[in-house]
Amino acid sequence: MFNHLWEKERNLLESLKDPIEAAGYLNAALEGGNVKVFLVALHNVVQAQGGVSQLSKKTRKSRTSLYKALS
Repeated sequence: MFNHLWEKERNLLESLKDPIEAAGYLNAALEGGNVKVFLVALHNVVQAQGGVSQLSKKTRKSRTSLYKALS
């Protein structure tokens, strides 16, 4: 069972490497109006795009400030 879930998560993260897929995923999460769902989706996109360290480099923001903003 856990292998199946891991495979689904890996497939999701792989698809979210595509910026268009990631944008659609985040938009879908926003449509529900649940902030917690959106934050989980945002976490998934950040992980797929290389994690907070990579986001920090791309945005030129400190990892600490990004962690605070994303929590």
